[in-house]
Amino acid sequence: MSDFSRREFLKIGAGTCAAFVVPQITGCDGEDAGGSEDTGDSEEAGGSATVYAISGDALSDLYTMALQATEKLGIKGSALTGATVFIKPNLVALGLSQFSPDVGECTKAEIIVGVAEQCLAAGAAKVTIGEGAQGMSWTWDSLPFFNGNTIYGGASDLLSAVDYLKSSYGDNKIELLNVNVADNWRYIPSSSDHELMKDGLMIAERFYEADHIISVPVIKTHEYGKITASMKNYVGIVPNEHLGTLGGIFRSKMHRAYLETPIAGVQETGVEGAFIDICDWRRSEGKEDFAVIDCSICLEGSGPHHESNILGMGKGTTIDIKKRNNAGKYFILASNDFLAADFTAAKIMNFNPFDVKQLVIAHSLNFGEGTNITYDGASLDDMLVPDWKSPVMSDIANVAYLKGNEGIRRPIHFGS
Repeated sequence: MSDFSRREFLKIGAGTCAAFVVPQITGCDGEDAGGSEDTGDSEEAGGSATVYAISGDALSDLYTMALQATEKLGIKGSALTGATVFIKPNLVALGLSQFSPDVGECTKAEIIVGVAEQCLAAGAAKVTIGEGAQGMSWTWDSLPFFNGNTIYGGASDLLSAVDYLKSSYGDNKIELLNVNVADNWRYIPSSSDHELMKDGLMIAERFYEADHIISVPVIKTHEYGKITASMKNYVGIVPNEHLGTLGGIFRSKMHRAYLETPIAGVQETGVEGAFIDICDWRRSEGKEDFAVIDCSICLEGSGPHHESNILGMGKGTTIDIKKRNNAGKYFILASNDFLAADFTAAKIMNFNPFDVKQLVIAHSLNFGEGTNITYDGASLDDMLVPDWKSPVMSDIANVAYLKGNEGIRRPIHFGS
């Protein structure tokens, strides 16, 4: 499909909703005793999806939980023989502020390692752990495990664990990639007709070429996107340097280009339009991708950053999920359906998914199954955090330079 025709299709899309809020669906109480949810929309959805929910009692279980979650996706035996895999964690301000697993704004290193090991054990030809955090550079040994956690006979951070995997599977089998300093970039079609996107949306080449992507975010609330889960995590494979960092907004040109872009009947999609384009492009290429979601120590309130972060953007607070859910457990979610995974994440944070713009767009474009989800391993009621603090949303449309004017970041807050 040409760039023009694809843009027109996305602008029309499901096209019947003038705004992004559509009728309410049954919430967490709509789940039956067997752990499946049927909200009456299954005819429209035309199928079902499974979200695996692996539970653990302690933070020392995260590595093992990640192995189990990845295996549940069918990544075992010889399933990935010869395939290339790109693992995309969410490391936010790495390079600008010190990584700490305790504050909840980043994916835990133990989980990243567990996913990578399971892919190598399933025969992957190459595993890339890649991130384009808000800092331009960092050292990979700055990502420690939780205090006291070790694997492989003593590895206690991401770099030492990856070094062990290299010694076990071969140096050329796994790599750590700072996307911000990658030498090569590729373009994919953009639904924005802004001049900044005339060649398309730029993404990291290794991501572009991967047979499979595994999105490994931590769930949190967000002052611009309302939630971060598997789809929004893709923002980190778009370059900072080429797309600008002004006024405290990273990838500011991308924000500007999508500010007024309509997709699937939703007007002014903003940054959601960019990562929706990435997900849609992967789907159009016939790729099978996966979500493995960290639900352990997370972030509530006005993320994406912890209140102690030096950036001053986002003022989230740490949430220890085990202390706040009905089961008293930590969880890792896994699914080959991003929409089902992200609908589940939204519900865990006590949102109606149809009040979350990115999920409305993805549902309208039939990215997956949102309303007929089966839970394997734990029920939605087990995982629900009923008092998760919502973000105070910032109206990014009122940031002066995003309109093309000079100025500094002065977000206008409204509602919650």
